[in-house]
Amino acid sequence: MAGEAELFDALDDWEGRAEDILGRERAWEVAEQARAEYASVELVARLMASVGNDLALLVRGAGRVSGSLRRCTETWGLLEGAGQEWVVAHASLLAVTGASERAVPREAWPASARVGLGSAVRRLADERAPVRVVLADGAGLQGTWARVGRDFAELQTSGEPGALARSSLVPFSAIAALCHRPAR
Repeated sequence: MAGEAELFDALDDWEGRAEDILGRERAWEVAEQARAEYASVELVARLMASVGNDLALLVRGAGRVSGSLRRCTETWGLLEGAGQEWVVAHASLLAVTGASERAVPREAWPASARVGLGSAVRRLADERAPVRVVLADGAGLQGTWARVGRDFAELQTSGEPGALARSSLVPFSAIAALCHRPAR
């Protein structure tokens, strides 16, 4: 009987080791699947889930921009804070702090998420709101949006008071961010 007990003890030990190995393998598979799943999450999906959050953005050309994310589209976001609004092109984001831990899948995005930067520029042009435009290289322009094309807009600028307004064509792809103070 002693030999039989030793055999059962050995079998129990092997079974315990096998369960331990299988448990570690399952944990590894779950972790690997979670990593693979997260690899498909886009930054914009995290930003969509962050509407309403206070964010601090590091924006190419503009530096630090912070405020409450009021609107998010596929290509730009609207931050409100300190008496001004910032429209920030997602392509110019260098870092985001304060974003939601969650993500909103594309299927759940509102139809308004498909509007391009031209939509925001058109609204500002309609309001004749003075804007500060930060280009991707850090250069800045100030003026008022005039006509808005498919992939560019005309910015009316003037130097000295009484000087003639000049028009600059600004491609949307060159815009890192733009700032204006909304009429309240």
